[in-house]
Amino acid sequence: MKKFTRSTRAITKMQIVALIVVIAVAGIAGAVVYYYTLPPRREQTILTLWTHITEASGGGYWWKSLNESCMEYSASVQNSTYIDIKGGHALYTGTGLTELITYALSNEGPDIVSMHTVLLRDLVDRGIIVEPPQEIQDYVRSNWIDWMVDAVSYKGKIWGIPGGAGANHYMLIYHKDRARQAGLDADTGPQTWAELREWANRLTVRDPGTGDVVRAGLYLFYQYPQAAWSINFWDPLVGFIYTAGGDIYDAKGNRLLLNSSRCIETIRLFYDMIVTDKSTSVGLGISYTDLDKYSMIICGSWFDGVLRAVPTSDWVGNATAVPLPRPSVYDPLITSGYTWGLFVTKDCTNLKAAWDFLKWYSGDGRNSKFMGLCACFTGKLSELNQPYMSRVAPAQYYQAFLNMMNYSKPINYFPHYFEITESVFWPALDDIFLGGADIKTRLDEAVASATQILQRED
Repeated sequence: MKKFTRSTRAITKMQIVALIVVIAVAGIAGAVVYYYTLPPRREQTILTLWTHITEASGGGYWWKSLNESCMEYSASVQNSTYIDIKGGHALYTGTGLTELITYALSNEGPDIVSMHTVLLRDLVDRGIIVEPPQEIQDYVRSNWIDWMVDAVSYKGKIWGIPGGAGANHYMLIYHKDRARQAGLDADTGPQTWAELREWANRLTVRDPGTGDVVRAGLYLFYQYPQAAWSINFWDPLVGFIYTAGGDIYDAKGNRLLLNSSRCIETIRLFYDMIVTDKSTSVGLGISYTDLDKYSMIICGSWFDGVLRAVPTSDWVGNATAVPLPRPSVYDPLITSGYTWGLFVTKDCTNLKAAWDFLKWYSGDGRNSKFMGLCACFTGKLSELNQPYMSRVAPAQYYQAFLNMMNYSKPINYFPHYFEITESVFWPALDDIFLGGADIKTRLDEAVASATQILQRED
């Protein structure tokens, strides 16, 4: 964080005149004033905010919404704080974690970060994220749904404000018309693991001559900027482990559970669908031109809005979202949730200014504008009954989305998450799915290796 000095650029008389003209014209026309190019005032304190979005994200709408809010706050005559947005930081990957740690070591980190909560534990353990004042913790605890509060909590404390980029949950989206043509119950979708496997088989289209898959019955999708198929398989897999009543980590015992019977059962389900049946594919992201290659997609809820917004796709009017299928109808209905949060770092020298801004930004009607563009919920209790998602999600699906969010369980990220997953568990999945390794034996080996990392004192 820096203070402007007299040598730093300030608003000139010409800029002031231009701004007055813009405001006057906008007022006459009833338009909204966009504060895109306002520089900081000389006396303002600059707070740097790192985010993963760029000016191209979401067709430019996401950046525009965030920028407008930050400039609105910065432009207030009474406000002594200026929010300087720095986009393009991969704050949901191991690369983003390394970048934050590197900058923190030289005391040059950002003041505020909007990041995926997968980074939270490692950054708290390293002292990079600072604890909010009790007032902010009470504000979060009383204003967000429980699982969102859990997602920004660690070691019994709340560390930030939830929903920097939405409350997401994993779900199944299926193509209703194709399901109907295959003789399936297109009104309810697959409810159990057995039904999911049947649906995937019946919706798979093969070349009659070669037998090659032309359209996969099911596609596992997790947007991640690397090519290894096991990366994209990982988070949806965790969601299904939850539906089986399992987990990946015991926080109290500091113990990994990825070789438990529930996890083995889950991996065996997908081994049967991917390797044996060849009805399911896993890939890096998804493009608009590939939508015809799949009839069911397991993805984060944000993608549903994208899917419905592609006018050239026959998914429009056919996309139907349902919870992740469970082992049986007698198992509890649950889905995995993940979110982003807004946090303050140790390099912020004006903590009060940072928390004042974040409380303002998370106020009703501000962050929700950005979330609506992402087809996500903020998870804030006061906004749950405001269907601002209707721009991309038909009204009849709004309640279904809301219900799924209410029974979401945040993914239980463990310390050294990226190191353990990338160096231990993803190679284990490759060995199982691509190399034919025995599931239990290979997972036992992986857990033993990962436990050494987990118990290491850095």
